[in-house]
Amino acid sequence: FWFDSSTHTYWLDKKRLTGVTTILGVLAKPALIQWAANEAVKFLDSRYDPDLFQDRDEFNKLLEEARTAWKDKRDEAALWGTITHAGVEVWIKTKEIPAKVTTDKGEFEVLPKHKEAIERFVKWAGKNKVKFLESEKKVYNPELFVAGTADFVCEMGDRKYIGDLKTGKSVYYEAFVQCAAYRQLLQLMGEKDFDGSLIVHLPQIGELETHERFDHETDWNVFEAALLIYRTKQQI
Repeated sequence: FWFDSSTHTYWLDKKRLTGVTTILGVLAKPALIQWAANEAVKFLDSRYDPDLFQDRDEFNKLLEEARTAWKDKRDEAALWGTITHAGVEVWIKTKEIPAKVTTDKGEFEVLPKHKEAIERFVKWAGKNKVKFLESEKKVYNPELFVAGTADFVCEMGDRKYIGDLKTGKSVYYEAFVQCAAYRQLLQLMGEKDFDGSLIVHLPQIGELETHERFDHETDWNVFEAALLIYRTKQQI
């Protein structure tokens, strides 16, 4: 079993396994659709000029730019999240904040804006006496033909969690379904005694927040339903 970071693909004996996040892609995120529309509106509003719109060709050009303006915002936020996430991963393993990180998108410098976020994570972990047991744990099951990478496994208080770090503006329910899938795969691999799922929300703007959930059975059932939808769509 191995992971090809260049294509973000999991393999087992020359067979490609489906990633957990790929499967959860069948679940819609309406808020993201509205966010994209809002970004397009803001783009147009910021460039409003009554004289400019007398030229229809110029107006059409502006509309075309607006059509994809949200992608630039998305990609900028995604890169911030990628670098911050990688920095947290390094800290969990070494207890040091790195100057640079290597990701599947390349090597990047950890800038002050990334370091500040990582330090918030470090402060939270210290305050709550979090003990990290594993980081970037590769999990898989050949019968289900599913694989993934759990951000971390930790103990906090007297509970053991499967954990995931989110750096976007919001935390969606799918994050708990994702954790449930990782937990189930880990349990099938022989690792037991989990108590719940822990989402650490580390946004670019705002305070760090954590969310816990303990209904593993329901969340795993939701993942199984998503898996059925995904497999069925692949056959059509």
